[in-house]
Amino acid sequence: MKIFARCILNEVRKKIDWVVRYGGEEFLIVLPETKNIGAFSMAERLRQKVAETPIRVREKILNVTASFGGACTVFQNKNNGNLTMDQIINQADEQLYRSKKDGRNRTNVL
Repeated sequence: MKIFARCILNEVRKKIDWVVRYGGEEFLIVLPETKNIGAFSMAERLRQKVAETPIRVREKILNVTASFGGACTVFQNKNNGNLTMDQIINQADEQLYRSKKDGRNRTNVL
């Protein structure tokens, strides 16, 4: 898990993006001022970086893959009808499960 987290932290923008562990094997990555295509590109870079990073467990070398799901919105004020944070997270989670259902080691962004 530490190697995976390090892969993510090395790719995000320092002091702009933030990363938190969001469940057992899930991470939430927030990319402010990033549109869908930028979120997709970031997730794809992370997915490829993880796949290219061998992980040593005792005497074995493991290759790990990751699936990503994302959702984007624009926040202006709390009364403008935009999605809530919970709704955005739920949409991203739906895209993650879509990636897993479609064969894993994939990225889907809404």
